[in-house]
Amino acid sequence: MKLRFFLSGVFLTFLISASPQGFTKDEPYRICANGDMMGSWTMANQIIHIPVKDEDPFYFRYQRYLFEEDKTMKHLTSNQPITAKQRAYQNAAPANRTYDVASDGTLTLKRKNSASVETMLCTYITDNQPDAPAIAPQKGDILLTFSVTPGQPALLLRLLRREKVD
Repeated sequence: MKLRFFLSGVFLTFLISASPQGFTKDEPYRICANGDMMGSWTMANQIIHIPVKDEDPFYFRYQRYLFEEDKTMKHLTSNQPITAKQRAYQNAAPANRTYDVASDGTLTLKRKNSASVETMLCTYITDNQPDAPAIAPQKGDILLTFSVTPGQPALLLRLLRREKVD
């Protein structure tokens, strides 16, 4: 439990400001832009501040996001490490969502053929922090912050790291 709070603190140091308008050039992060999203990302970590069911795939430990240039997105979750075969299947499958990043850094995901919409604050990490632990966000990572009301405490923080190309 102490580790969970420590990790929350590490993530939250990157979110000192409650609104994107408070970001400055001197901070190690900025709001995301659509161009930042393209490519494949794996979830490096997540901090959950709400009760969840272990069998809910939205909260599974292993997740992969695939953002395409045409603003479509694919999301894969697993309770086991994602295999090369699963990645290949996801790459070939049709996209099931669209995405857009607004000028205030709000990432909106919409399911195709559904009214379901997810919104979250998207923060792009622009610099490494000196003496930060290895679990801290790194330059080039994306931090997704889910909350019910903007400016309120995060219900879920999800750290995405760009997949290394073999």
